[in-house]
Amino acid sequence: MRLLCLLLSLVVFVSYAFASNGAKLRIKIAGVSANNAYFLCVGHAGCLSIKAGNQGHVFTIERGELNRVYASNIRNLRLYPQPLPKSCKINVKENQTVTITGKITRTAKNEVYIGNLQCSVVA
Repeated sequence: MRLLCLLLSLVVFVSYAFASNGAKLRIKIAGVSANNAYFLCVGHAGCLSIKAGNQGHVFTIERGELNRVYASNIRNLRLYPQPLPKSCKINVKENQTVTITGKITRTAKNEVYIGNLQCSVVA
């Protein structure tokens, strides 16, 4: 029984240690309505609620090259690839915080893109 408790404690400690040393991702994207229909899909992080990010939620992101970002509208279940500016073509490292900013905009065809997309990194 002691061994089981020790192993569980070790697993929790190791999980916490890896989570606390990883990189963080903040989202600050304007133009999102209260219905939580828009998500930001980022390589090494998954699809993240823009509304939650705007409310201060900090997401984790795996280390590696940030090379793909998509805007997603869950109403029509489509992904819209976003052209990455130079500020977003970065190699995410441990203990960094990446902040993605911009404004959700819809085209006449109801396609979604993030205007003024920018990224910043703080070590």
